[in-house]
Amino acid sequence: MRLLQGGGRIRVAFDEPNLVSYPGLVPAMELAEACDLHGIVSEHVRIDGHKGVNPGGKVATLVAGMLAGADSIDDTDDLRSGGMTSLFARIYAPSTVGEFLRAFHHGNVRQLQTAAREFLVQLAGRGRLLPGADAVAFLDVDSLLRRVYGKQKQGARFGHAKVGGYQLLLRGLNPLIATLSTPDAAPIIVATQLRAGNAGSARGASSLLAEAITTAKAVLAAQHRRGTGGSSTRYLVRFPDERDRVAPLLAELDCGSAITDRSNRTGHLTCSAALIDPEARVLLIHHNALGRWLRPGGHLEPQDTTLPQAALRELCEETGIPASLVTAIDEITPLDIDAHVIPANPARGEPEHWHFDLCYAFRVADRPEVALQAAEVSGYQWSPVSELQPVAYRRKVVPIVATDLHPGE
Repeated sequence: MRLLQGGGRIRVAFDEPNLVSYPGLVPAMELAEACDLHGIVSEHVRIDGHKGVNPGGKVATLVAGMLAGADSIDDTDDLRSGGMTSLFARIYAPSTVGEFLRAFHHGNVRQLQTAAREFLVQLAGRGRLLPGADAVAFLDVDSLLRRVYGKQKQGARFGHAKVGGYQLLLRGLNPLIATLSTPDAAPIIVATQLRAGNAGSARGASSLLAEAITTAKAVLAAQHRRGTGGSSTRYLVRFPDERDRVAPLLAELDCGSAITDRSNRTGHLTCSAALIDPEARVLLIHHNALGRWLRPGGHLEPQDTTLPQAALRELCEETGIPASLVTAIDEITPLDIDAHVIPANPARGEPEHWHFDLCYAFRVADRPEVALQAAEVSGYQWSPVSELQPVAYRRKVVPIVATDLHPGE
């Protein structure tokens, strides 16, 4: 028995109309739409003629194809196999996607890179891409030779590569890639530059590094805003009547202000701690600068990985209470959010600005010794809950104290 057709003419197709070949694309493309992939690409990428129609949809087809394992334009045809069209609309044919890509010139490549950076920032605002980035993040730039075989491939040149420990000359392309990562997260690509195969390692590195740093800052800022926005959202679910009280914070979040940065002169975050002892009293300290009895708290520092951790650090610094004696009551939702205006301080060159204070609740099993930070604090007291101000704050502490005093009720 012999084949009637050569192996090169046979193509396996997934054509069962009642089965979906890539169901995992559903949540991925749902996330892409939530981050407005179509809109961002359509806003930035401009290609003349019919080949440039709906660039957002064509890029989305390419993204879906790569997620499904495609390593060539022809492989994107798998997206139209089986029952995929019952889940996705406007899946472009490989010929259409190929026409689109071949119409690109260098300016269009730069446009697509801009769209990619904006989409990455949107993605960071939707999910925690880089856990641990508040403590440390790594920006890595590397070049590598990728072999190609077509002699007419644009940019294909012979370049040095190491294979099995030997230095070889291979025909290929030499991309320069910058990635952002943390000890707890896989790298994400923040900048790329495709170069000829014979390009030196340093060629174009300075401009790429500048782009990578700009993108990395934007991604990390978006992730910071998401953390704060998530806290405020959960807070309003629990305390829906306080929307007006936290309106200044919500306004800063809506406009994308860098409120985790202390140098933001409009307003920035602070974190404080409501520490409750076994006798249902709450620790207050006398703040020297403001001359008021306040909760222990202060500004965020670079080493703070979460907002509750910042509150705990400030508590320990200002009172000398060891962190090992303190237990968090709720590390997800703030106990209280207080937006208040800080007067101008000409001596420090600080204009009037907002403090958005997120208070987290903690408890101690036994009343600890207090060793005040004399430079900032001049006294302390354990205040009965009935004396706490304002009333809105007192009403939030009462249920916690009642649970501690009557745990079975």
